[in-house]
Amino acid sequence: MIAASPWSCRRHWISESLLGGYLPRVDSGRNEGGTVKLSQSHADLNLGLRYRLLPGLDGQLGYRFTYFVQHETSREDDNDIHLFDNALTLGLAYRF
Repeated sequence: MIAASPWSCRRHWISESLLGGYLPRVDSGRNEGGTVKLSQSHADLNLGLRYRLLPGLDGQLGYRFTYFVQHETSREDDNDIHLFDNALTLGLAYRF
């Protein structure tokens, strides 16, 4: 995970994070007309602007991008799955 806040002041700041993972081609343990091999990768990127509304309450407006890729192969099948998602986010955080 990578997270930092290069720009900030007393009432607002930028927040970001990047998470990801990779699974190389491995034996899945399943047998569908032969050994099933699979590989996977994924990433999540979050960018946001946080603003202190009250001493214990923050609001956040941001953007989120997610992707997931999986590839499975056997003698019968060759499945290739790609999922991508984008979203605007709005949130509140209460600190106590």
